[in-house]
Amino acid sequence: MPNDDTVDLVRSLVDATGAAVDAYRGGYYRPGDKLPVKILVQFDRTAGKYEVTFEDTDEDRWAVKPKNFRTMREQLRPKLG
Repeated sequence: MPNDDTVDLVRSLVDATGAAVDAYRGGYYRPGDKLPVKILVQFDRTAGKYEVTFEDTDEDRWAVKPKNFRTMREQLRPKLG
């Protein structure tokens, strides 16, 4: 990390969303349960809002491929209310 006032966005996302992820996992998953196969974190830098979505079984959810990348781009675009 540079020695100036820049922000490490990845670290900031982990700090901001970590409590929400831990709360969800702790309230929904029990010891020995299978954990989600994917987690989608959407972050709106302008509004400072985020949303965390868990996928428990579908490993192909949010899979970006050459024939669907435009559609997926729009589906994955944050729409935080």
